This record gives sequence, structure tokens and C-alpha cells, in this order.
Amino acid sequence: MKTIVIDKHFFDSHMKDFFFFMPLIFNALSDLENEYPYFGKWLLQVFDDIPAKKRSIILKLYNEQIIAISIVKHTKQEEKISTFRVFPKYKRLGIGSELMEDSLYYLKNDSPMITVSEKRIFEFSSFLTKLKFEKTQEIPSCYIQDISEHIFNGKLEKEETPKYFYFYE
Repeated sequence: MKTIVIDKHFFDSHMKDFFFFMPLIFNALSDLENEYPYFGKWLLQVFDDIPAKKRSIILKLYNEQIIAISIVKHTKQEEKISTFRVFPKYKRLGIGSELMEDSLYYLKNDSPMITVSEKRIFEFSSFLTKLKFEKTQEIPSCYIQDISEHIFNGKLEKEETPKYFYFYE
């Protein structure tokens, strides 16, 4: 397994690789558009934030395939794990723990904020409990009508919570 950190340094020294990974990351996370409307638009902003040193992407690769991703935000105002994903075939192999260790190391913070959709809270709850993440807030209908967002180790301020991300089927 190989770990790649896509950050400002990576952008400056491997720009071709940065543009190579963009569509792979986009495709790997495309299903999150169902849980977070406008996720694709947000991900484009993440790519713009990398050269500005506001965000970084940690990838785990196996046989040149992305098997796990963490997107971290590191600004003066906020240290946050924005997206955390281990793909189903690679779960329960310790990759999630390793990816979390990498994320915490990269953020230089043992308790950054992380938010989890009600749709995935069961999947993450024991993992977050093991890491001593503390639930500090729950926002009903934060991104999708009738689906709560669970916030750990921090709070989303009222002006930060999107009021236009409702998705109706």
C-alpha cells in the first residue's frame, strides 16, 4: 500500500500528477453527491484550496487504485476532517485506522472536528468512540431535508451551516 499526500508541496512539485489524480478522486467520491448536494462543486473548491495551503488530500493506493481518502482542512479558523472514506472491499483491514493516524498527524491535532451524516453514523460510531471523538452537536436537515449531521469535536456556527443544500427526490 502506498500513501500520497496531495498538498501545496505536491501541487508545486508534481503538477501533472495533481491533474492526473483530480478526476480519479472525483470519480471515487461521486456517490457522495447523494448525501451532500453540490458535493462536486465543493470538491472543485477543495482542489482550488490545495495550492493555497487550506486543504490537503491523503490517498491510500493499492495496485495504483485509490482504496481510501481523507480530505483535511487546515486553516487558522478550523482544523477538520472534511471527508473520510475507506472503500468497502478494504474495510476491516486496519486501513481506516492508518488513514486516521495520517490525518491527525498531518493536522497536528488529535481531536479535529469531523462531521458525519445520519446515513453513515452507524458505520462511524464505534471508530469515533475508539478515537475518543466527542459528539458536540447535531444539526437536523443540515444538508438534506430530514437527515441530521452529527458534529464531533467542535461546532458549526449558524452562518456556516448551508441553508440551500436541501435535496428533494
